[in-house]
Amino acid sequence: MHIGIFTWHFFTNVGSFLQALALQNVIHSLGHSVKIIDYRKNYLPKGVKGYIWKTFTKFYFLLPHFLLPCQMMKYYVIQRKYMNLSPNVSKENLQKLNNLFDAFVCGSDQIWAPNVFDESYLLSFVAPDKKRIAYAPSIGLQVIPENLKTLYKSDISKFSAVSVREKQGADLLKKEFGIFAQTVLDPTLLLDSEEWTKLLNITKIREKSYIFCYILGKNTWQVQFAKKIADRDGKKLFIMSPHKEFSKYADKYWKNLMPDRFLELVSSAEQIFTDSFHGMAFSINFQKDFYFFHRFADNDPINQNSRVDNLANLLGLESRLVTQDSLFIDNKILNYVEVAKRLQNERQKSLQYLKKALSS
Repeated sequence: MHIGIFTWHFFTNVGSFLQALALQNVIHSLGHSVKIIDYRKNYLPKGVKGYIWKTFTKFYFLLPHFLLPCQMMKYYVIQRKYMNLSPNVSKENLQKLNNLFDAFVCGSDQIWAPNVFDESYLLSFVAPDKKRIAYAPSIGLQVIPENLKTLYKSDISKFSAVSVREKQGADLLKKEFGIFAQTVLDPTLLLDSEEWTKLLNITKIREKSYIFCYILGKNTWQVQFAKKIADRDGKKLFIMSPHKEFSKYADKYWKNLMPDRFLELVSSAEQIFTDSFHGMAFSINFQKDFYFFHRFADNDPINQNSRVDNLANLLGLESRLVTQDSLFIDNKILNYVEVAKRLQNERQKSLQYLKKALSS
C-alpha cells in the first residue's frame, strides 16, 4: 500500500525529527511504500523568499554543513536527506492527497494536544474510502475543551484503528467519547540502539566522562542539580537547552543540535539528566544511567508531565524521577535486563498493532 504519514516532522527539534523518521522506517520495513506528508503550516517563508530557500536546499551538498546559514536551514536539509517527503502541501490542498495514498497514518508527538489544535492532524481531509490510522499521537493534557469535543469525537470515530502514546490519553478518549484506543510506544522506541546507530551513522565521542543535561523547560534548579552532581563526581557537564542562560553552568553548551549529533552525545554520556520525553526515551534505548525531571508545575493548565510519567511507569523506572524536594540517591540502573525485557515486550505489541492496522 501507499501510506502517507501526517505528523510533526519539520520543527527544529530532535524529538519531532526522530519520531517521524522512525515511523517512516518501520512502516517501510513492513513492506509498504511510505512518504511523510510535507505539511508545514505557516512554517516556510512564502513567495520569492520561500522559493529561494527550497532551491538552495537542493544544492546543499555544495556547501560544508557548518556553512549553512541557520539552524532552520540545517534541519530543512537533513529532513530532505533522511525523509521520503511528499511535495509541500498547503492546508487548502490537503484533500488532493487522497489521489496519492491508500491509507493515512497520523503519527506520534503532541499532534492531538488541544493547546496546539489543528484539525488536519485528526485527518479531517481524508476521503471516506481511505483508511485512517492513529499511531501513538499524544493528547498531553488532562482535558479536552468543550468547544473542541465535537470535532475530536467526529474525526476520531472515523479511524479504522486508534492508538495513543499515553494511558492518560486512552482513558480520556474512553471517558469523553466512548472510543477505545490502544496504548503503544513512541516510534523512536520501535527501533533499538543498534538500528539507530546504523541509520544515522552514530559514532562515539572522544571525550572523557561527562554528564549530558538536556533541558527544555526553564527550571533553573534542574540544571543546578545536574551541575552539583557533575562537580561532586568530577565530571564535565554538557548542556543542550534553548535557554542560553544555562550556558554558565556548562563545560559545553548547545542551544540545539542536529539529530545525529544529539544521539552521539546520548550514546557516549556517562549519565543523563533530562526533562524531555525523547531525551528520556533515548536514554532508555541506549541503556544509560539517567534521571528525569518534571518540566511542568502540577497546577499548570498545560501540564504534560504524563508523557514522562507514563513511560517510567510502563518500564518500571519511577525511581528515576528527581523532584525539588527529593533527596538524591545515586542508585544506578543495575537491572537494565528487566527494563529491556519490558521494552521488548511493549515493542512487539506496538509493532503487532501497526501490522494489523495496515493489513486489515
